[in-house]
Amino acid sequence: MAEWEPTRFIRQLSPTWSILWSISNSKIVRSSYVWFVLVPVIARILNNIERILTFQILNEKITITMELPFYWQLFFFAATFFSLANLVYIFRCPDILKKYQAFSDFQKEGQTSFQLIEIYMKLIVSRMKSEGGKYQAVKSLQEFYRSYCTEDQSIKDELIKDDCNILKTISKMNIIEGKLSGAFMHVRNFGEKLHKKSIWLCIALYGIGIAFFLIVFIQNIWTVLKISL
Repeated sequence: MAEWEPTRFIRQLSPTWSILWSISNSKIVRSSYVWFVLVPVIARILNNIERILTFQILNEKITITMELPFYWQLFFFAATFFSLANLVYIFRCPDILKKYQAFSDFQKEGQTSFQLIEIYMKLIVSRMKSEGGKYQAVKSLQEFYRSYCTEDQSIKDELIKDDCNILKTISKMNIIEGKLSGAFMHVRNFGEKLHKKSIWLCIALYGIGIAFFLIVFIQNIWTVLKISL
């Protein structure tokens, strides 16, 4: 029976590590590290001086409050959540997705089918640790073998039988010459939604950080409107 259309649509919209890569490399996230370092330093400096300074200029008394503006604190919180999200990304995102955005990147490093098989093996091991992961791993391997590997009856039989010794099966695979690019994309796509809970955790942390930035943005607009009206 065909998959219900809304369910398929939701699956296609589900987040991937590549989307998180785009967020982590965006200007707003990269610039947030400045606030993460700057705000505590300024706060420490201001903590050691008088909170209220008074000056007399041309018979005019001017008072300056030496405290951090509220929006600076929000920038710091945003940077904190962005940093936490990046840590999750660094430790949980598969290496093939962090290092190679395209097959050309893989080639530039001089990587071969041997390295790709090793990468695939690690991803398969990670997938098998999750609930229902073995079924998905075998299904991916069957497709990989049919599309990109040289014929080997022993491998075919092992996959059909859902053999427990899956790692041994992968190690015996040989990618057909000229199909390395397709094999690379298959492995990369397999890793896209690996560690789904970590993907959602990253999105939540990035979302909170972005929310803090939006609060500052709205505050600034409101301040300008009050002054203008």
